[in-house]
Formats: sequence, structure tokens, C-alpha cells
Amino acid sequence: VLMGMEMIFFNKTIAEEFSIDLYQTVENGDWTLDYMLEILDGFEATLLNSDPNDDIYGVQYDQHSVHSGWYSSGLTVIQTNPYNNIITPILDTQRNVQIADKFQEVLNHNATTLEWKTGRTNQLRDAFVAGKTFMFAGLLLHAPQIKQATDLDFGLVITPKFGDTDEYVSQTYHADTWSIASTARDRHMVAAILDSIMWLADTEDPAGLGEDRLVHTYMEVVLAGQVAESPEDVKQINLCRELLYYDFAMIVHKLGVFANLEEIVKDSSSLGAQMQSITAEMEQGLTSIMEFYNR
Repeated sequence: VLMGMEMIFFNKTIAEEFSIDLYQTVENGDWTLDYMLEILDGFEATLLNSDPNDDIYGVQYDQHSVHSGWYSSGLTVIQTNPYNNIITPILDTQRNVQIADKFQEVLNHNATTLEWKTGRTNQLRDAFVAGKTFMFAGLLLHAPQIKQATDLDFGLVITPKFGDTDEYVSQTYHADTWSIASTARDRHMVAAILDSIMWLADTEDPAGLGEDRLVHTYMEVVLAGQVAESPEDVKQINLCRELLYYDFAMIVHKLGVFANLEEIVKDSSSLGAQMQSITAEMEQGLTSIMEFYNR
């Protein structure tokens, strides 16, 4: 869960050159899709006026950072009735349509590069490591490899949100719907998993797990500096950990909903205009799953 968190890597040297302070932007609550578009506009201007060999793009996304980007922007897939727990797809609400279309502006921007590959692909980070892109939307697990392969000075921030007054949202590549216990204080969070990690980390190995992989990952890889050396980066990782959101993402993925969304993005057509038909397909799939589950 932790190493699969989707974050925004950024080149600190380029940030200083362009007078961009992403840490402070996040702190001020201003890290939005609109602000990312402003940054991309600045990089587009340099693309038009530079030697192609010197081009630096604003951001790179891959297949899974695109998926998580929809969620972290605030897109909500389902709504659960608090009285009878009936799940209803709400992908085609007006707010979701606005979020989808705004995020697509980012994806279709001339200063954005898209790699339709799984988020675990090592080659995805090559352009970022080479200084050819300012930001890299990718899995936290890329951080140790980047640190080992280069002396690139990079930072980490949470993914951007939709509006100024919205809360930040974090997504993870490694999560399973059925891992979330019904006793979790908020079933949309991966609370049960993360609480157990921190409980183990705050005690003296009560279960005798020794080098337990999850505890070891957080306490040694993150805090000991194998992923993040600066306090600002550790703070951002903690923020992502605290705000992890889960809304039937993997089920939606298995139903082919994201495959439909991907095709729309690739064709540069309006995502919002297709939401209703995608929602109808999703509803059929969810109904089948819940019928099976309720047996």
C-alpha cells in the first residue's frame, strides 16, 4: 500500500529555475488542477522557443497514474445508502463530469507526456531522471531506484486536487477491496491496514514479526531516507498515507471502465460526454458482483 502510493515527483533544480514552490503550494491548499495547468502553460512556452534537444516537458503520466489521477482529483465512483448499504454508481454526476474534463485538459496539454504502460515499468522514470520532464506522476516505489541511479535532486508532493476548497485525496496502486475490514472507522479509507502498520511500528514487536515487510517499508525505507531525505518529503508521504481513498477502484478497473476512459483520452474526445454510458455499463457489472457477493 505504502510503496504503491501515487505521488508527484518533481525536479527541485527546475523548480528553482521556474520559481515554483510546490511544498508551499500544497501547504496553502492551492495545489489544484488549474495550478498544474498554469505550470504546464509555462513549460509549453519553452517548448515552442527551444531547440527540440533541449525540450523539458511539464509532467509525465503513465497508465496507472492516470487512473489514480481521476480519483485524487476528487472523482467519486459510488454512493452508499447509509440506511440499507445499497451501492449506486454516481460516475456521471455534474461534479464528476467537471473533474474528468479538467483532468483531461492536463492529460491533453502540449507540455504533458503520456506513457500507456503499467506504473511499475522501470523505463517510465527515464525521462524524469534525464531532466526531460519537470514532474513525474508515479508510484512511490520508483523513489529508491531514482536515488540509487542518479544524484538528481527531487522532491515529492501529493497529487493535485480539483478545487481550492476541496480536500486532498491520495491513491494507491496496491490495494484490494476485500482487505478493508467492516470495522474500519471509514470504509472509504484503507484505515484498517494503515492503523495496523502504525500500531506495529509504535510497539516493540508484539507479534514477533521481526523484519515485517510492511513495518520495515515505512520505518526504514521512508523515514530512514531510502525514499525521502528531506522533512518536507516525509511530510508529503505522511499526508498521502493519511488521505488514502478507496472507492471500488479495482473493481471498476476489472469491469473495463478505465479501459473505456483511456480510449476516450487517447482520442482526445470529451470524457464528460461519455460518462453516462460508462456509468450504465458499470452499474450492470456492479449489480452482478453484488448479486454474487450477497449469496
